[in-house]
Amino acid sequence: MKACIRGRMLLWSCALALWSCALPAARGAEPFEAFLEGLRRRQLYDMATAYLEQMQSSPLVSEEQKQTIPLELGMTIVEEARTTRDTQQRLKRLEDARVHFDQFLKAHPQHALAAEAATQLGGLLIERGKTLLEITKRPNQAAQKDELTNQARKLFADATTVFNDAQKQFEEAVKKFPKGQIDSKERELIDGRNQARFAVMRARLWSGMVLYESSKAYPADSPDAKRLLTESAAKFEEMYKKNGAFTPGLYARLWQARSLLELDEAAKSTLYLEELLAKVPGNADDDLRTLRRKTVHLALQSYLHEKEKKYDQAIEEGEKWLTDARGTEDRTHEGPAIRWYLAQAYLLRARALPDDDKSKKKGLTAAAGHAAQVGKIPGRRPGPWRPSCAIRRRPTPKRRRLSKPALPAATRSMKYRPSMRKSRRPSRPTRKKTRCPPGRNSAPRRWPKRSSSFSWR
Repeated sequence: MKACIRGRMLLWSCALALWSCALPAARGAEPFEAFLEGLRRRQLYDMATAYLEQMQSSPLVSEEQKQTIPLELGMTIVEEARTTRDTQQRLKRLEDARVHFDQFLKAHPQHALAAEAATQLGGLLIERGKTLLEITKRPNQAAQKDELTNQARKLFADATTVFNDAQKQFEEAVKKFPKGQIDSKERELIDGRNQARFAVMRARLWSGMVLYESSKAYPADSPDAKRLLTESAAKFEEMYKKNGAFTPGLYARLWQARSLLELDEAAKSTLYLEELLAKVPGNADDDLRTLRRKTVHLALQSYLHEKEKKYDQAIEEGEKWLTDARGTEDRTHEGPAIRWYLAQAYLLRARALPDDDKSKKKGLTAAAGHAAQVGKIPGRRPGPWRPSCAIRRRPTPKRRRLSKPALPAATRSMKYRPSMRKSRRPSRPTRKKTRCPPGRNSAPRRWPKRSSSFSWR
């Protein structure tokens, strides 16, 4: 499989090289950002990396775009590392991404995207901390659990410092722009102010997210974990009140519901998630579709909480999302998880019904069907579920072939003896060999000629 992917990558790189050499620069600028974002959205990270390396020496992109290639490489590698299941490989890829971020910051410390690179570096620290916490759950790492947990806490603390500093830089950048309304003709000024404002929102969102992830470094029922979750929920609430009309504000509401669900406040979490589902329709654009997918994923968990038990709502939202899913959207990280929670909703609702209810069997069949769909996805066990907890469809009994009647040993051995196998077939009567009388060329016929009315007896 890997050899096939490498072969496809080599062919794609050769085709891209020939295409870039054949097209002159006069035919127009390269759609650099749009093409790169499309590759990332489809999780084609190998192709995105090869494309960025190819564009470093291509005349189709401007010098300003070439300056951002190390930053784009680091962002691509971080997204790829999040989908890698091997923790050691993930740590290695995150280290490669850190090298690209440092390269960009050292080469262009005064660049407009320098603060964005620092923010991405903070996100990288969060991913490294999450990976270390994942390693501590392994039985063979019990002796190093405390050491790895302390390293993860230090990484989360460093990420908090990075995001706070980046937020201050972005706020200072916003102050440089006019506060009032800007003339519509000055598009560059308007776009610059909007980018600075969105950078402030993202930094605030990351600051709340690192508080949420820091709570995972403590036991679930410990005071430290509850304190961090409460602080993160309050931070997300404040951000949603200020920026609820923008995409980062909607994500803040999503993370607030997640923190409340961790605090065992399922009622509030369900209320906020239903509010989000009403704001983000099923036919939304690509950016909001990701938000809706994550919201449905968390909403199903909230519906199935032991304090809620809203199985009908979970089934309705899950089936609606599967109906509205486009392309391979059901194969993303949240797609199999949504289908799994949908199977759980069918199963729990069926168990609550009496045995004589006709819909109970349908619910069990639907649960088994969705669980089987999750099992067909190679290498994906969404969430913390173990394979032993999976709902398995009962194997369909094979049709039993009618056994042939037993034959005597002498007859059974005929299949190994060709001469005896021929003797089992009904043979035609053989002619009796007689000597030819003198003066005749052949012996007299003792059997009539075969005709359609003749039958052997």
